[in-house]
Amino acid sequence: EALEYLDCSNNAIEVLPRTMGDLKELRVLRLNHNNIRIIPPELCFCMELRELHLGSNRISVMKGNLWQWTQMTVVDISNNDLLFVPHDFGRLRLKSISIEGNPKIRLPAAVTEGGTPTVMAYLQTLGE
Repeated sequence: EALEYLDCSNNAIEVLPRTMGDLKELRVLRLNHNNIRIIPPELCFCMELRELHLGSNRISVMKGNLWQWTQMTVVDISNNDLLFVPHDFGRLRLKSISIEGNPKIRLPAAVTEGGTPTVMAYLQTLGE
């Protein structure tokens, strides 16, 4: 049976293995409260991923073809060191996106105060 749920939160993880992309049936990935700096682009190969919880790490950039996560509904990238919100998220059908606590991201107050629908609409305009 394939792994569908993986919770590695609170483990002081610094580096994710590139082989994470081999988890083809993974639906929920929880990596909150670690020391992760880089998300390997191979994670985009987890095509069934629906929830990605990366809050409270040290992530500065997310690379890869994030638009491939067509099943994604929940993304938590709060409390990191992100320089920007990946524009590819605007191509997804997210029900929830948490981006607060990234001091280097400068979004208009009206965008952040409007919650997920407003953030998604803003990201869609950036990706055009």
